[in-house]
Amino acid sequence: MTNYPKRFLHVACGPARKADLIIKDFADWEETRLDIVEDFDPDIRSDMRTLTGVPDESFDGLYCSHALEHVHAFDVVKCLQAFRRVLKSDGFVFLIVPNLLGACRAIVEGSNAPFYDSPAGPIFAREVLFGKENWTAEQPFMRHLTGFTPEYFRGLIVGAGFHPTFFQADDFNILVGAKK
Repeated sequence: MTNYPKRFLHVACGPARKADLIIKDFADWEETRLDIVEDFDPDIRSDMRTLTGVPDESFDGLYCSHALEHVHAFDVVKCLQAFRRVLKSDGFVFLIVPNLLGACRAIVEGSNAPFYDSPAGPIFAREVLFGKENWTAEQPFMRHLTGFTPEYFRGLIVGAGFHPTFFQADDFNILVGAKK
């Protein structure tokens, strides 16, 4: 019997590759990159709300970082349902979204300092709410259309039928690992 490498779908990959990811669990896995933007040279060009072109139960894992905030709240559920559809029965997701609580706290405190540094450069608290300012002018799809608190995001994950095995929130991010 042949042992096939596990496969993960990197949703809304942007220019990132497997080596760029903060989670190293996928190091030996085969990566398939998906994005709606052709310039990022994804393996699959598709909208994360539908994952059109991705067969049912075709991936062992799915990674999506800082993308769900770019769709309307009512579309987040569609994304999570699409994620579930393409995962094998024992598959899991690893999701990262910005945490509004820390950003709102910084805004209320009047901070104009960078909130945190990212590979895209410094991120200011107001950009957690609205999207990175120097991107949204040229790329309107980079606007933030929804936001998450830990409790709200956990409810969405569970409501979509996932079973969280890892849940961590700090001032900047909410990280979730969940089984199908």
